[in-house]
Amino acid sequence: LSLIDRLNAWQGEHEAKIKEQLRRLLAVLLKDPELVESKLQAALVWCTKNGYHRLVRVKEAGKVSDLVAALDLDRAMELSLIDRLNGWQGEHESKMKEQLRKLLAVSIKDPESQEATLRAAMAWCQQKGFSQLHAIKAAEEVTAFVMALGLQGSQARELAAKLSTWQESS
Repeated sequence: LSLIDRLNAWQGEHEAKIKEQLRRLLAVLLKDPELVESKLQAALVWCTKNGYHRLVRVKEAGKVSDLVAALDLDRAMELSLIDRLNGWQGEHESKMKEQLRKLLAVSIKDPESQEATLRAAMAWCQQKGFSQLHAIKAAEEVTAFVMALGLQGSQARELAAKLSTWQESS
C-alpha cells in the first residue's frame, strides 16, 4: 500500500470510531433514532470541518462546548451532552488510566493516595498531550512526570525506575 492509501485507511478507521462513539453518546440522550442520526451527521460535519478524528482530541483541545453547540440541542440536552463528553474516556485514556494505576501501585501503597496521585498523573498527561506511558519515557519526561506528582524519596525513585523500564505489556 502507498502512503496515501495507508493514510486514507487510518483516517477511515478513526472516522468510524468517532462515529460510533458519538452515536452511543447521542443515543443515550436522544431516544428517537432519526434524531440521533441527524445530530450524528451534524457532529461529524463539525468534527471534519475542525480536523478532529477522535473524541479525545476534541476534549484535549477544550472544544466540547463548540461541538455540542453545533448540534442545536435544547439547553438541558446541551449541558447533559457536555457532561457526558467531558466524562467520557476513550480507549487510550482508559488504558492509560489502568497503566498508571498499575505503575503507581508499585510505590504508593495507600489506596486513597493512589487515587489522588492517579488524578494528578492523568491531569499532567492530558496537559502534556501524553496518551501512552511509553511516550513519557520516549520524550525523556520521566523526571518531570515524577516531580509533577510531588513524590519524594524512595517513592519517587521507585516510580521513576518502573516508568523508565515500562513496557506496554506491563
